[in-house]
Amino acid sequence: MDSTIKQNIVNALASYMEVHGLSQESMEQKSGVNSSYINAMLNGRTQVGNTEIKEAYYKKVADAIGYEYERKFWKLVETTQYNTILEELLDAKYRGSEKMIIGESGCGKTTTLREFKKLKPVNTYCIKVSSLHKLKDILNDICDTMKITIKGSDVVKLRRIANKMRDLKLSGKLPILIIDEAENLKVPALRMTKALYDALEGFCPIVLLGTKQLQNKIEKLKEDDEEGMPQLYRRFKAGLRVVRDIEKATMFIPFLDLIEDEGVKEMVLNLADNYGELNKYIEPALREAAIMDAPLTENFYKAFYKL
Repeated sequence: MDSTIKQNIVNALASYMEVHGLSQESMEQKSGVNSSYINAMLNGRTQVGNTEIKEAYYKKVADAIGYEYERKFWKLVETTQYNTILEELLDAKYRGSEKMIIGESGCGKTTTLREFKKLKPVNTYCIKVSSLHKLKDILNDICDTMKITIKGSDVVKLRRIANKMRDLKLSGKLPILIIDEAENLKVPALRMTKALYDALEGFCPIVLLGTKQLQNKIEKLKEDDEEGMPQLYRRFKAGLRVVRDIEKATMFIPFLDLIEDEGVKEMVLNLADNYGELNKYIEPALREAAIMDAPLTENFYKAFYKL
């Protein structure tokens, strides 16, 4: 990365911060780059003290603000699913309405969330849950993204989260908490979600973003009369939004425009079943073809994926 590209990133950063009213501390939270490095960049310095600002920090800043500094082999397509999810996230942000957004795996939920965070970075707090997450981990992740101390009991952490969200709302801000891959929430975490909902009601909406497994899990727990689950279901029922399933024949077309060879397009259609898989079957092949300075033909594609 040469000095011109770095300067272009810094210029884009300054513009982004001005447009969104972000402080250097807020930009640190969004990008993961220490505010002292951001300050140095904005003031035309390439060092912090005697430490050179690494190229990786410029890349992290660029990724956080959506600035493209190198050739891309994949494009953002505003699919039906993208538009639906983005609309629901914006509605939750501005109207303060709780949502449970359900979409099939690979339909673009996480991609849309990433774009939403670029569009509305201020007071947008997001965590991603894995199957390994326990209640304590989830609360710690929320505290971490909100820059709240993680010391203390779960009850204390919950209170701190609620207090900060209230303070933000009362000062005219629009906080929102989004839990991605929420189908991985276990029963104790779902109970915590209910408690968090009650503590944040009227101050900060919660959005659960997940697959059909999330909806099925909560509905089954409700039917089994699991403690707290009927109440949780009731709280999110009005905000349940099910995203339209992917229709390959029509919805893949904009992505296939990246490929010139008709034979490769046909193979991709047969191999991929959703947008996530589509990315895995297109982007690496295009990147490799560019590195090799070769056309992406059927033979090249078959050799690359060992088909």
